[in-house]
Amino acid sequence: MKILNFGSLNIDNVYTVEEFVCPGETVTAKSHTVFAGGKGLNQSIAAARAGAEVIHGGAIGPDGGFLASLLEEAGADAGELEFAQALVVAGKVALALQHV
Repeated sequence: MKILNFGSLNIDNVYTVEEFVCPGETVTAKSHTVFAGGKGLNQSIAAARAGAEVIHGGAIGPDGGFLASLLEEAGADAGELEFAQALVVAGKVALALQHV
């Protein structure tokens, strides 16, 4: 059985800060880490690692090549990904972690 998964492929940016920013303030992040994410990407990787034959469909921008590589490294087929010439932004979240 083949699984065809059309799902999100996200680039998660996580910033570590000393304190949360208040309105009107600017704070400098102590660190910045980039993670691969998105429900679709996570599902395809998990299913492929479990031995399923997975084909993943979706779109990534020029900064998302590493997401296709992660799919392929897990054993999923990334051949149905659309590589957009411009940045593909469906939503953007910046996560700030307060270092305690």
